[in-house]
Amino acid sequence: MALGIEALFALAGILTFHVEHDHLRKTGAGTLSVHDVGIAFEERGEPSHNRSWTWEDIQQLTVEPDRVHILSYRDRKWQAGRDEAYVLTGKIPAESLATFRQRLGAKFVSAVPEKVTAAVWRIPVKLHERFGGPQGELALTRDHLLFTSAARAASRSWPIELIDSVSSANPYELTVYTLERAGWTRSPREFRFQLKVPISEQQYQELWRAVNAARMTIYSSKKDSPQ
Repeated sequence: MALGIEALFALAGILTFHVEHDHLRKTGAGTLSVHDVGIAFEERGEPSHNRSWTWEDIQQLTVEPDRVHILSYRDRKWQAGRDEAYVLTGKIPAESLATFRQRLGAKFVSAVPEKVTAAVWRIPVKLHERFGGPQGELALTRDHLLFTSAARAASRSWPIELIDSVSSANPYELTVYTLERAGWTRSPREFRFQLKVPISEQQYQELWRAVNAARMTIYSSKKDSPQ
C-alpha cells in the first residue's frame, strides 16, 4: 500500500539519523527517519529528492558500515525498467539493525560486522568472487551464520531460517545459498567460501541440520495456517 511522503512525515519516527544523498556533482544533506509503517528520506533544499517507502514498498534494504541501499519495486524507465535503487551515505546506528530485521525479514541484508557470541564453530575463510575476494571468518551460532570481514561491506549476518540451503563439494569449500538479491537481474546470491582449514563432517552436519530444521518449521507453519 503506497503512503504519501507527507503522511509518513506526519507520523512519529522510531529512529532518525543524518545521511547524505549523492548527486551527479555534489551531495545533499538530509534525514532518514524510521517509522512504524516504513521509512522516509527528506533532503534539505531539494524536495524533489525526497522519498518514502512503506515496508511493503521495499524489495531489499542493505545496511553497510557507512551507507544504506534501498531497492524498491519501482521501475526506472530510463534503465529498461530496472528496479529503482536509492543510496544514502552516513553512519547507520547499530540499534536500527534489529528494527530493520524485524520489519523486513528476508528483505533485510546486514553487511556490517556483528559481534559473534557463543559460536558453535568458527572457520577462517576467503569469499570467492569473480576478481579475488575478501578474507574473514565464518561462524555458526545457535540461530545465525555470520561472515565477518575487515573488508568494507563484505560482512554478512544470516538468521538460520533465512538461509535457502547450503552445500559442500569437499571439506575446503562451502556454498551458502541466500535470499539476497544481486546483479542486474536481482537474482538470489550464492556465497562460495574457500575454507582455510577443512570443515569436519560434524560441523557441516550441524549447519545443514539447522538450516533444514528451520526450513521445515517455516513450511509446516505455512501449511497449517488458515487460508
